[in-house]
Amino acid sequence: MSNQYPLPPSSDGPTQYGALPGGYGTDPASLSYQRVSPTTVANHQQRRQSLKFVIISLATILLGCAVYFLRGLFEYGTPLLMLRLAESAAGLVLALSCFPFASILRRQAQPAYPSSSTPQRPRDMSGPLYFGMVGLLIAGVSLYFGLPAAMDLADGPQLKTVTSCMYFQYDAPRSMFSHSSVYRDNFSIKFEGGLTHTTTFISENIDDIRTRGDLATDLYNACEHRERTQTMTVSYYPRTWILTGVQVSGS
Repeated sequence: MSNQYPLPPSSDGPTQYGALPGGYGTDPASLSYQRVSPTTVANHQQRRQSLKFVIISLATILLGCAVYFLRGLFEYGTPLLMLRLAESAAGLVLALSCFPFASILRRQAQPAYPSSSTPQRPRDMSGPLYFGMVGLLIAGVSLYFGLPAAMDLADGPQLKTVTSCMYFQYDAPRSMFSHSSVYRDNFSIKFEGGLTHTTTFISENIDDIRTRGDLATDLYNACEHRERTQTMTVSYYPRTWILTGVQVSGS
């Protein structure tokens, strides 16, 4: 049996807990931890939700202004169809930004049985629930207008034979927030088979429909000045009813 003698204590501190000589060791019991108040965490989450609400509101306003401006530039043809697709895509991106993915992931990452004996404060899900409902609404509207436009882009426009066409014009406010007025040029078109559709153009002056020199003028001339022996055909995207062409044939 070997003779073993205990080592004398170091002058710089105890070494029986694995402390190094020179005072570099620290007793784990002497450490103090600062706890974060649940109120501080709740305030931080509320600030993040408020910032997200402001960003989404500004994005919605900017998207609405862009749509209002571009709708005045395109009234027919493939550019108008592409504009609707772009609006729907932007709406879907905005809807995805509203969904509370981060809150769902954080909730799934939390352990089912917390190791700490301190009671956990329930997480406030009213903000993520609100944003989720807004995201579902925006996504529904975007898909409602975007899916027909995407299907029309894939299928292309279709020719339709016109049996009768009636033109009428009236003035109306430019928008619900504006006191100025514009002229709405309406064409009530009846096709073979009995289907009827009304196409509308917006004019600044009462005679613009006659002189603008585009597809709207072609439709006006075909409706108002074609002979009875002439056949009138128009091409539309079938689901969005976007006009793409007007033709008059025959003597």
